[in-house]
Amino acid sequence: LTDDDDHSDDGDDDTDGNTGFNGGGGENVVRNTTAVMDHITAMGITKAPMIRVVVRGEGGARVTIQGAPGQRVFEVNGHHLELVNVDVRGGFTSESGGCIKVQTHQVSSIASMRTAAQLTVTDSTLTGCAAQDAGGAIWLSGATSSAALTRTTIEGCTAGRGGAVAATANANLTIASTRIANCTAGNPSSAA
Repeated sequence: LTDDDDHSDDGDDDTDGNTGFNGGGGENVVRNTTAVMDHITAMGITKAPMIRVVVRGEGGARVTIQGAPGQRVFEVNGHHLELVNVDVRGGFTSESGGCIKVQTHQVSSIASMRTAAQLTVTDSTLTGCAAQDAGGAIWLSGATSSAALTRTTIEGCTAGRGGAVAATANANLTIASTRIANCTAGNPSSAA
């Protein structure tokens, strides 16, 4: 997403999730993740094959996305999500993937009708996320799904299984120069 708002007389500070944002000019805090996901859906992310969405803090600024109570922050179903210089906080789900759920999109029962899902997280943080099932911060599922975490911190996340990250046997997970701290496995009873 890029900042398409000219910041003229509309008073919009780009923290409501209703326009694009790039993190320029200071820290942007997005509190309405539903609006952000509606914006991504309006762009066709849930309808077109392999769309790449990039959320990036530019010019040394960070973008902060605060999860809404009781909601997962991102769900990547057969697309590519890239987070750079982004702080994701407080996602929760009663399923898997408290902050981010990444799964292969199954068009039909035919194996060749799958669309890969990809997640790339660089120079970012995932904190205070919780899932009742698996993957407090990230759940990675499907033979053609992949995630790459580089220079990222995952902290204070909980889940029934895989307090920080959980993946199915066929998923491709790459972790480099990443810190995972204070994450626990055991059923969280409420949103973190």
